[in-house]
Amino acid sequence: MKKILLALLFLGCYATSYAEPNNKPDTFGVGLILGAPTGISIKYWVDSTHAFDAALRFGDIAVHADYLWHRWDQLPKPRRGRLATYWGLGGRVKEDGKDTHFGARAVGGLAYDLPQHSVDLFLEVVPVLELLPDTRLDIDAALGVRYYFN
Repeated sequence: MKKILLALLFLGCYATSYAEPNNKPDTFGVGLILGAPTGISIKYWVDSTHAFDAALRFGDIAVHADYLWHRWDQLPKPRRGRLATYWGLGGRVKEDGKDTHFGARAVGGLAYDLPQHSVDLFLEVVPVLELLPDTRLDIDAALGVRYYFN
């Protein structure tokens, strides 16, 4: 399992190194995600509408990574900050003590950028099609917060 996690981390770093440069000052964020999974969340913005995200679950080892598309014009504008819908595709690897599970994720969520702060809040619902060791449908749902580094 450690080799799989290291390979996924390497792939994420490799993919972001070939991404188009982003002129946004708040490109890389780290925070907490609560729900399924509960752990550490990261997000890397490729440009103003596309991003990579990933999370590492506490307890039993689980990791997911997604490529996201954001729409800033689908919901009414809040008085302060920015509100986006987003969707994306990715994968999940988790261990439950006896088996290692591999699945494909289809992410849907909301993201709110706090005004004049380098913080975002998010809420997402994620159907996961587990492919190994059995084929079954699982649902993840989580909310979280990230701080973005300038």
